Amino acid sequence: MRMIFITGGMGNVVYQVNQMIALHAKNWSFSELLYSPFFMKTLGHTQTAPNLKQEYSRLNNYVSLLYFFILLLDRIIFKIFGFTFVTRFDSTLIKATPLIRPLIYYGYFQENFECEESYTFCGYKDVINVPSVKDMKAPHISERYVVVHVRGGDYIEAAKESSKSIATNMPPLDINWYELAIQEVERSLISLPIYFVTDDIDVCSKVMRRMKVHFPHLNLVLSSKSVWEDLELMNNAEGLIIFNSTFGALALTESKKHPLCITTKYMENKNILKLGIFNLKVLKS
Repeated sequence: MRMIFITGGMGNVVYQVNQMIALHAKNWSFSELLYSPFFMKTLGHTQTAPNLKQEYSRLNNYVSLLYFFILLLDRIIFKIFGFTFVTRFDSTLIKATPLIRPLIYYGYFQENFECEESYTFCGYKDVINVPSVKDMKAPHISERYVVVHVRGGDYIEAAKESSKSIATNMPPLDINWYELAIQEVERSLISLPIYFVTDDIDVCSKVMRRMKVHFPHLNLVLSSKSVWEDLELMNNAEGLIIFNSTFGALALTESKKHPLCITTKYMENKNILKLGIFNLKVLKS
């Protein structure tokens, strides 16, 4: 039985599930072991496990531990010999295809996504149990607007010059980049209201204060209520500004507006480009 250790935030998990569907249809299972309190503390993660749809089979903790010990053994073998036996790694630190056949998958599978040309990417509404519209507060917004997604939380900690920065290749927060991105949006979406969504109000407020100084003529509003309201807001935007976040990219999988998306070179290397449903502008950070 093939299985995957899902890990990271919602955006990461959607990519991981798509990887497994593309390769094995529904003949696979997933483990939430890495969302246990011990591993979340060890890995420095803050996101809880997404609620995957029922058609995906969840492994119990005992079987997960067995697979985890095999994964650790393959990790040691890779460290010593440079190959693995049954584990397909695609993480920041390790990328390896097993010698025998993939039995275990671990990683994010965003840069080396394997799928058939005819394969249709499953958006987050196909992968995760989303609350019904009646259970969500509809944002009171104008018909045309732009959304800026500001990522904070564990990303900010990992991007700092600390021991955690060794285990990540994420560029640190760059407020100057947001200024350039808003300038770029203004070229085609002139004077539209701009809504900020975030998982870190403090960090987002810092970005917004700078933007209000440089763009006093724009209507900048912090409109972040919950994960689902934020995604719905981004789904209907005319323009999206995404610095380094696969969560922000999730909105593109459901959007019907073909939005202008301003993003980074770091994100361009992810597989959001394969969705082909939006206009992309890449700005160097």
